[in-house]
Order: sequence, then C-alpha cells, then structure tokens
Amino acid sequence: LRGRYGSILSLNYTASEIHVRSTDYDRTLMSAQANLAGLYRLYNISDDKIPIQPVPIHTVPTNEDF
Repeated sequence: LRGRYGSILSLNYTASEIHVRSTDYDRTLMSAQANLAGLYRLYNISDDKIPIQPVPIHTVPTNEDF
C-alpha cells in the first residue's frame, strides 16, 4: 500500500489525510488494522515495545453500512 499511495500520504499518520471506516465485525476491523500497519508501521515507531502507529478506526452500525 505504501508503494501505491506513498506519494499522497505522509510517512507519519496525520488525521487530516486519512479517515478509516469499518463495520463493527472482527474480520473487517482486523482488515483495517492490517492495511494501516502496511501503511505506517515502518515509518512511525514511537515505542520499541509497540512497533506500529495507532490509527483510529471508526465503526458504523450494520444498518448504516452501504
């Protein structure tokens, strides 16, 4: 993902650049987390024990998912 979108995204997570939305199912939340780890994990390590950049994932109720 970084190779595809690296030219439009900062190396560090910036809330004004990306909004992550997912349904509230484990599989879709895990997919969002995996994609975000691919975008940001190597570039923004803030703690040796947590080698990823936390990024908020906003969920929507199933009846509002289109």
